[in-house]
Amino acid sequence: NSPQTVNEGDDGTAVTAVPASGYHFVKWSDNNPSATRTDMNVTANLAVTAEFEQDAVILPPVVVPPVGTDLGKIVNSERNGQTVQTVVIDRAALASKLTAAGIGATITLSLDDSKSDVVIGELSGDMFKIMEQMQAKLQIRTSIGSFTLPAKQLNLAALSASLGGSSDLNGLKVRIEISVPTATVKKAVGDAAARFGLLEIAPPVEFSITASYGDKTVEVSRFNAYVQRTIALPEGTDPGKISTAIVVDPNGTVRQVPTKIVKDVGKSYALISSLTNSTYAVVGHPVSFADVAGHWASAAIKDLGARMVLEGTADGQFSPSREITRAEFAAIIVRGLGLKSEGGSATFSDVGADKWYASSVQAAVGYGLISGMPDGSFHPSDRITREQAMVILGKAIALTGLPVDPTSSTDDEVLNAFGDADEASDWAKSGIAASIRSGLVTGRGAMELAPKANLTRAEVAQLIERLLQQSGLI
Repeated sequence: NSPQTVNEGDDGTAVTAVPASGYHFVKWSDNNPSATRTDMNVTANLAVTAEFEQDAVILPPVVVPPVGTDLGKIVNSERNGQTVQTVVIDRAALASKLTAAGIGATITLSLDDSKSDVVIGELSGDMFKIMEQMQAKLQIRTSIGSFTLPAKQLNLAALSASLGGSSDLNGLKVRIEISVPTATVKKAVGDAAARFGLLEIAPPVEFSITASYGDKTVEVSRFNAYVQRTIALPEGTDPGKISTAIVVDPNGTVRQVPTKIVKDVGKSYALISSLTNSTYAVVGHPVSFADVAGHWASAAIKDLGARMVLEGTADGQFSPSREITRAEFAAIIVRGLGLKSEGGSATFSDVGADKWYASSVQAAVGYGLISGMPDGSFHPSDRITREQAMVILGKAIALTGLPVDPTSSTDDEVLNAFGDADEASDWAKSGIAASIRSGLVTGRGAMELAPKANLTRAEVAQLIERLLQQSGLI
């Protein structure tokens, strides 16, 4: 958003639309296809917006070439009417692959030719321990999708404790599963998609991890960092019709998860980043707001609206200039990050369980994004200030793993670049500094931080989209 004033008879400065990483320029809102504008004979105020599209992302090659049965033995079976193919990975074979590949390898178990409904990779706990020490990842590839798991995300100590505390990692069995959902689950996903007006583009795929010791089994459903999985897109799918991937939770609610389209060996996939395991489906969700045409944040608003992160206000409007409340901000960042809404007792005295935002606030608390006021309240209807939002963004940055400028400057030195830095609250300074170092926040104007100013809905749209893009999640 770069306004320019030109006096009569004077020359202006050429304006160039510069896309963010992973995007390319398409056109201006008045259909001018040139990225650099040198408009002549401007006789009145001219407001134009640049339109960008996401590039197709090419997946980098894995470190270790895909391997099949040379990693272990294949066992075929049936379960609840579904065919199951399990690869029991051999310890010596895995160790050999890890030794050859070195630190940070991705070991790929390629089962693209499998026709089974369920594909499972089975390893012992001590194998995962070796992989963790080697900072390795295990990738399982099938014809319907793939699952890439960093070994450190398994948390072997917590798993052992939940299974009785045994230190026998060789007796701990971990099973990573990619499967076609049952007919019942497919129907639940289809019904939910129809209820929310979503177009199913790719059939749902279920991803799960279980750990067992003796006769005890637990499910691994949550991670401390984003874990990637892909869903294969049908041949001929128009990427422009894809909005996002969704999860249908057991209570019937639908949540989006950060998604982008990638290509691998000429085939298109939806690359999904999530902190949980579940059943995922790829959907289209066309949306439009009548009051954002030509607005400087229209691209971000449309993108996040289609991704089910942003919702309108009423009658097809978005109200981009309206200031946003603390409850709305919590809901938007939870939806943007694809966090699972939490139930349970109320965390804050003024957030009733029956409020529309209660589950989002609980999720934000559960993931360490918000902590509320000193008196135990949240003030959900208050307008959120820029410094409050930047503190939450600073915590979200840690969750997404967004790289932060490794400067040696202190928080005060970062803030003192702005003329009004002394207006920032002491409790907010580290979060503000993190938001600035990450590049998410640049201030209002060249030298103004405006920590006590409120945020508009348009500004929040741009901030959340920038967070997801720069974190590599969309």
